[in-house]
Amino acid sequence: MTCAHLSQIRPVQPSSNGCEECAKDGIQWVELRLCLTCGYVGCCNASVGRHAQAHHLETGHSIVRAFRTGEDWAWCMEDGSYVDLEAIDQAMQAAMRHERLTRMQQHAKYFRFF
Repeated sequence: MTCAHLSQIRPVQPSSNGCEECAKDGIQWVELRLCLTCGYVGCCNASVGRHAQAHHLETGHSIVRAFRTGEDWAWCMEDGSYVDLEAIDQAMQAAMRHERLTRMQQHAKYFRFF
């Protein structure tokens, strides 16, 4: 099954090295998840805070990847299923191409000759 939410994927940088909400509340997380739309780092559903899930419900950002676990997998929270890593990589490459093209188009308007 192909995930219908792959278009949400963007090149992201992790917002932190851990779940900031858990750190604020003094709670220890079990594992972390990285939002592939915005870079938010939240704790998994096995953690007390379930902050990655809360982020999905609040923002609609569906796809997360295991973060700092030594594991390499992705999950679509909307579909409740694993997402093929090759599909993730292809979506990430497409997002980076789109980002470059958009930047080029923005710069090109300043260099048009009349």
